[in-house]
Amino acid sequence: MFSLFGNTKEGAAKALREGDFATAIRRYRKALEKDGNDHEMHHDLGIALLESGAAAEAVPCFERANAIRDHAIHWNSLGRAHLAAGNPAAAAAAFATARQKDPGDPKPWYNQTVCLRAQGKSDAAFEELKALLARFPDHAGARNDLGCLYEERNEKDRAQGEFDCAVKANPNYAPARLNLIRFLCESQRFPDAQPHLEFLAAAGAKVEVAAKDGRVRITINGRVFYEGVYSGGG
Repeated sequence: MFSLFGNTKEGAAKALREGDFATAIRRYRKALEKDGNDHEMHHDLGIALLESGAAAEAVPCFERANAIRDHAIHWNSLGRAHLAAGNPAAAAAAFATARQKDPGDPKPWYNQTVCLRAQGKSDAAFEELKALLARFPDHAGARNDLGCLYEERNEKDRAQGEFDCAVKANPNYAPARLNLIRFLCESQRFPDAQPHLEFLAAAGAKVEVAAKDGRVRITINGRVFYEGVYSGGG
């Protein structure tokens, strides 16, 4: 098929936006053969590789982008690639550099907390999440993750509070809404979970709820999301 952009920066960016990572990778590599000093193309090639599951291949792309133009965005993406490639120590160092270069961006700080959890450092992640939220109170990801840590500590009221705050901060942040639904179902609070299931259905998800013989089964997009005892509470 004829392409208006072909193997150009614009064509590669279009493929990346559309989620066609294989095409984006091919086009970025071709475009970089003509201009190997474009830091944006090196970075975006890294993103395409990272999103396609080739994290180890993405690392040198972000390193090259940084070599051309040292930037917090490049460092944050490098941290993501290291983390996905199973190198949490390198990821933590990259996130710390990104935070230093742009203290006003919550993304590398949040990613540091993800890195800490990946290393099994739940207590450190807990403290970092609280510190992050003191500065960025509407960060839905941080609220959701803090809720999970409260739940691990069996502080259920605080866990629900964080899930609630995450959903209010960003109604479309699916991890928080799903965690809240699961939490409410496990607490036998099915009527409270219903509006959240309806929200997902209105957003296009296929939600099915079946209650029979004292049990309830909730399926979302063809996969069993929750199954357990049903007390008949609404």
